[in-house]
Amino acid sequence: MLMTHSACNVVWRVNSDNELEMLVHDYRSTDPDTGKKSRWEVRFPTGTSGSGEFGESSEETSVRKLQEETGLLAVDTEEIAKKGTHHIKYAFLISLSDCLGELHTRPLEAQGDEMSAPRWVSVRRLRSMIAPVQFWAYRAAVETLRARGVTV
Repeated sequence: MLMTHSACNVVWRVNSDNELEMLVHDYRSTDPDTGKKSRWEVRFPTGTSGSGEFGESSEETSVRKLQEETGLLAVDTEEIAKKGTHHIKYAFLISLSDCLGELHTRPLEAQGDEMSAPRWVSVRRLRSMIAPVQFWAYRAAVETLRARGVTV
């Protein structure tokens, strides 16, 4: 049985106004069979690795995809949630202070998928904006940060 996994990266910071923000981009995919584009959605930087692809762990997928999609290299990640059986989805919480590099300032395109340049959105605004497919990761991040005393 083919096992795959994906890594959803919730990068966070507290801005100069003491407001919690998370890093997102606008994303849309292209159906490989029809060429039809999906609607734009607000998503966290995320990537998938098939069984044996690059021989990487879920954390390695997280670090690789974060760097590819945002320009940031995570030196520390924390798995905060996972779900699924044949395709396991992991959520990683990453503080901006645990990253090196500079954010991309240009949109990206890869294999028909399009992504805007990454941007910071307040956690309060993001609640109604995040794509439904990633709301579980948003909720896990908020709960984890709240439990640590971060004002959400």
